[in-house]
Amino acid sequence: GNSFYNLTVDNSAGVTLETPTEVKRVLSLNNGILNAQAGSLTLTYSEAAAIVGGGASSFVEGPLNKYINQNQDFNFPVGKSGRYGVVQLLNTSTYGLWTAEYYNTGINRDNFTGNVKFIYNEYWKVKGPDLATSKVKVRWDAETGVPSSSAERANLRIVERKTGGFVWNEVGGPIADAVANGTITLTNPTTYNAYTDGNYFSIGSVVLNTTNWIGLTNDWSVATNWSTGAVPSGSTDVVIPTTPSGGAGFPVLNGGTLSVNKLTIQTGAKLTLKPGTRANLNDVTTIAGTGQLVIENTVSQPTSLINYKPISGSITSKWNYNQMRFWYIGFPVTPSYNDFVNNLTVSGTPVNSLFQLNHWTGSAWNVLSNTIGFNAIMRDLQGINVYLKDDASVAYTGALHDGDYTIPLTNAWLLVGNPYAAYIDVERSDVQFGSALKSTWVTTTSGSERVFAIYNVQTDLSVNGGSRYIAPGQAFWVRSYEAGIFGINKGARLHSVGSLKSATQDESDVLRMSLTNSFASDEAVIAFRSVGSYNKSNIDSEKRYDSGSKAPALYSLKGNDVLAISIMPDAKIMDEIPLGMVVTSKTPAEVGGDVNVDFNISNIESFMPGTPVYLVDKETGITQNMRSVPTYRFVSKAGTFNDRFVLKFQGIATDVKELLEDETATSAGIDITGVENRVTVKVNSTLYQQQVAVRIYSVLGELIVADSFAGSSKEYVLPSTSGHFVVRVLCKNANGDQIDKRALVRVVE
Repeated sequence: GNSFYNLTVDNSAGVTLETPTEVKRVLSLNNGILNAQAGSLTLTYSEAAAIVGGGASSFVEGPLNKYINQNQDFNFPVGKSGRYGVVQLLNTSTYGLWTAEYYNTGINRDNFTGNVKFIYNEYWKVKGPDLATSKVKVRWDAETGVPSSSAERANLRIVERKTGGFVWNEVGGPIADAVANGTITLTNPTTYNAYTDGNYFSIGSVVLNTTNWIGLTNDWSVATNWSTGAVPSGSTDVVIPTTPSGGAGFPVLNGGTLSVNKLTIQTGAKLTLKPGTRANLNDVTTIAGTGQLVIENTVSQPTSLINYKPISGSITSKWNYNQMRFWYIGFPVTPSYNDFVNNLTVSGTPVNSLFQLNHWTGSAWNVLSNTIGFNAIMRDLQGINVYLKDDASVAYTGALHDGDYTIPLTNAWLLVGNPYAAYIDVERSDVQFGSALKSTWVTTTSGSERVFAIYNVQTDLSVNGGSRYIAPGQAFWVRSYEAGIFGINKGARLHSVGSLKSATQDESDVLRMSLTNSFASDEAVIAFRSVGSYNKSNIDSEKRYDSGSKAPALYSLKGNDVLAISIMPDAKIMDEIPLGMVVTSKTPAEVGGDVNVDFNISNIESFMPGTPVYLVDKETGITQNMRSVPTYRFVSKAGTFNDRFVLKFQGIATDVKELLEDETATSAGIDITGVENRVTVKVNSTLYQQQVAVRIYSVLGELIVADSFAGSSKEYVLPSTSGHFVVRVLCKNANGDQIDKRALVRVVE
């Protein structure tokens, strides 16, 4: 594990703990999420001052452990998936280790006792020392869905799981009231460790309201449009009648949040959710006869809907798409191909031959069109690809997906559709990658072109704005090299904002690069971490690009493997990393001619201060210090180039003496010998148990061999049968210490 005296989080991209971490004094939460889900976080300083800051922009995601003194109050700044869920312990009865974690979805709300009639869909888990007691204060926010009426909010209570299973009981208490946010506190202290996994707390209501739509206007958010004179909340049963008495028609929600308990849409009635709306349907939904629930979306503002109980009846999903684009599409309902094809229109006119519709069979695109009459039902996780020559819209109707779904994996790329009408979080355990690499690829826009936004789940790294959140209606690629099963469970659903949230990272161990032409820009990332490898591993993310796009493509190379996100060992022991690129020439002036291109390192100031970074252009012979000038401008023909550029992370060697400097003192058990035109490297496998990297240079500093191997020895053939060469061997000993062995070798015929 890791141990810090003080730890400060001040990175908008966030920080992920991969191993158990201990902070001995102060944790400062200034900016960014501290993700402790994979590892664990423990604060050993028992005073309340052990945490500074914390709020909606900076909190702990996952369990937060804290030693707390007797008779002390403490705020746990916890949250989940972008939502802040602070919980406060009051008057702790004893000194010891306490733990708190927030969950913004997934609660079992079916069982409650006493006066409780309804439970909201968020909860907190708190653990304390055996038989310790405290009061607990929880908060609600705008996403909770509490009533807008202060009289109705007076019915809110804090509830606790009181017996085995999930049975909730009213335990408090005083309300600090506000429309958008407020708090509720336990009336009496509760006792901990009655349950092995902790005590659970949520917010409930002792009254369940019912309201009917009147419809003086069509605005859902206007209180006078409802029979109770209040806008419905998460604890309200709602009825939209066939003939509203107000005469203005049926309700429309223009963005914002909708929360209801039971929803009934009578035959002939209609509820419309405009783009950007976030909807929570807490109990059963009934859409009778010709009743309609219409979800409207745009690609920049999808509507997000989560139903926690079954929906009886069909949902209509409407989408607007932009022209001259390939769209990778997932389906929140279950239409047939014909449902999609026959309902795709431009200005109300069927598209006919103005598009092609494809679905990925695992080895090739199967091209479909509305002239085929293809009536097969789409699989629940199936994504499709659509190219549109004009702006278009589509509306299709079917049963809303709200189950758990799987799809087979093979040795191939697979286009997976988000099966829900809500965002999904690929970081959650409810997204099961199976044999697939833990990365996702989706298309996004750069300039006037489409590029791939890539997100690496294991490292939280991204390129081109890749995100852990997959939007409703979005399909994404996964890559597997063997048979398996990919699955998504409904617990992955959540509400987010926008279409694709950027997850730009600027950590000091990450080098963020881009390649830009007159049309677009493309990113690649190299990260230097202890888990990194000289060869491609399952924590790297492969490069994927559209050969028909005008955008360039940038990547790093591990052997012949092309990577968008590459995880390497420590940069201080790396001599160079080859870069590859694809340069396009799509305008008449450029076809067959030169293309102007910029290579840029966007975070050079924060990347490993003190580590040299050079870009070597083998074609021109130019070596540029990227710390002095982070942009290198060059010209290129169109094509693919895997042997033009390298990044160097050491000073440029000028003679043999410089190449031999900085060898580590202890390198016993490593032998380097030269015979004829061959060099042999041998290592003692009992001393050096990890991968061995080998670099061989000419006496002029030119890198001749860059390789790595696992084992006790390897032989290398040199391009010359005589001369002097510098051989450098890099590895780690059994204690994990870095070993750097260098030798000047003479080979003769």
